Amino acid sequence: MTRSTRRRSITALLVANSVLWVLFWGYFLLGSESAPVPLSKHLIPIYHTHPEYVSVLGRALQDGFSKPIVVGIVLVQFPSFLVAYPLGHFLPGDVVFAETNHRGLILLTVTALTFGQWYLVGRAVDWLVGKRVPANGIFVHR
Repeated sequence: MTRSTRRRSITALLVANSVLWVLFWGYFLLGSESAPVPLSKHLIPIYHTHPEYVSVLGRALQDGFSKPIVVGIVLVQFPSFLVAYPLGHFLPGDVVFAETNHRGLILLTVTALTFGQWYLVGRAVDWLVGKRVPANGIFVHR
């Protein structure tokens, strides 16, 4: 595999990842509504029950997504979810930053981690294919 082929394959994986996230965040913005109250001023009483939601920059969407695009995101980006979910548990449950709650921070972390995930997948595929292709690039069929 030549260097330009490797760059093209890694670029294709990263572009596909970008398209997937653009679709997801478009769905999130269109399907969400304003957070129930401004999160920066919201303190939940200790025994108050409230619906679980994911809030990012003041936009909230009920948790427990069941739409196909969300299920697809979770399946395709599962390794990044495995890394981000435990990292998110180091944050307090009531943390709010820029009107983004705990679950929203985990989702933003997953978004960032997936680009590294797919870069590493591209490099791994390049390494595996490079081991099977002769140095001169000529295949001899027997």
